[in-house]
Amino acid sequence: MGAVVGPALHAVRLSVLILMAYCTSCAKELDDAARFCLHCGAPTGVRVPPRPFPKKLALAAGLIVILVLVVLALVNFWPYLQPTPNVIGEWSGSPSNAPAAAQYLGNGLVQLTIANVGAGGTLSGTMSIAGVYSEPISGNITGRHITVDANFSNLSFAGGYLTLNVSGIVNGDTIDGKLIENVHAGPVTLPVSSAIALSRVGVSQGAATPQQAAMPVTPVHISSVLFTGAAGNYSIEIDGSGFGSPPFTLPYSGVSGYFKLDDDAAGAEIGYLGDADALNFVSWTDSRIQITNDTYQAPGDSFIVGVWNPQTQQGAVYGGNIPPVPAGTPQISSVAFSGSGQSLHVTINGSGFGPPPPGVPSSAGGQPLSGDTNNLAVSDWAYHDFSGGGGGGAKFTAGNSGNSTGLVYQSWTDGQIQIGGFSGTYGAGGMIVKSGDPLEILVRSTSSERFTAWGGVAP
Repeated sequence: MGAVVGPALHAVRLSVLILMAYCTSCAKELDDAARFCLHCGAPTGVRVPPRPFPKKLALAAGLIVILVLVVLALVNFWPYLQPTPNVIGEWSGSPSNAPAAAQYLGNGLVQLTIANVGAGGTLSGTMSIAGVYSEPISGNITGRHITVDANFSNLSFAGGYLTLNVSGIVNGDTIDGKLIENVHAGPVTLPVSSAIALSRVGVSQGAATPQQAAMPVTPVHISSVLFTGAAGNYSIEIDGSGFGSPPFTLPYSGVSGYFKLDDDAAGAEIGYLGDADALNFVSWTDSRIQITNDTYQAPGDSFIVGVWNPQTQQGAVYGGNIPPVPAGTPQISSVAFSGSGQSLHVTINGSGFGPPPPGVPSSAGGQPLSGDTNNLAVSDWAYHDFSGGGGGGAKFTAGNSGNSTGLVYQSWTDGQIQIGGFSGTYGAGGMIVKSGDPLEILVRSTSSERFTAWGGVAP
């Protein structure tokens, strides 16, 4: 047994000696994991292995990163996710830091008229610079983020043309964002960016709630139109109700999509977007509008006034003649309706209409004329185009020469005209006469060739 035990013990002691570690400074024995000698303090060169990263801490760090990304996304996209406010109306403002490179941005006020918000938030209306250059817009609103473009082909520069882009966030009564002027010169586009804040002109309507949308709209009514002054310098007072708040800052000299004055005797359309003939608006309340500097009309001229509430876009018309009315001028004393739609029957009473136009019977027993004459027109101003363009916009007119929609002329005398309904392309494009639509009737005497006009409401 002794011969066996001895060598084994020796082997064990030898292995322990071989694995021992000693300090290189003081030669004393070291602990295997010690980073410093316990005897002399010298570093041993032993490195502590890094501890593994806890799994829970790694998960928490990942969640924090995801949360930060979500917050950043919400900050950038939150305006797109909010309810869309009512932006219909007129907005105006000037660039706050237009650089010298801007050819037109720094020249005056930028005016934006949003006439309609269609499906998917598409916008229509007009944009103008300093009230001089006006062009239709295209654009879109998603949540509170809005973008609008206008092509000013009438502003040329370096052989090219100009486009303007407004983009920003609707914050109550302001649109805060930027205005970019793009000069398109051949294949090159030169963009110039400026900050801009457009302010709503008039009273803010805010975002419509379902309860607000269900509320009845107060109709617009014109009770009287008074002309004072003399030819070439008339003042006009329009009284009624439901006119709403002004679509511009008063006093205002210019044109608007919410007002129009027609003079068929002079062949003039005045005060409407796209017209060269402007008016001075002194006041605009819910019940009265006052205008000066009507330099385009004369005594006896027929007139038709159209007023639209800028907040509801409901409208009304009123017609007549500017006094004093010369002899031979036709007059409409009353208009009566029966039936509806294409079969709407209209009886026009008055004086001075003259004998019947060619083909129109003088009594109800004759053969009606289905078509047009050069002496009468019925217009539905519910199809008024708020974005301008002159020429009556999208106003629906029937019965006058050149209109594809005709009238059924049942009879015509000097004191009464009977219309039995509409003919031709009535209903094309969805244009039909509906109850409550503002209607204009224009009569031209077959004897004197003078005009008169009447404005009212379809039954």
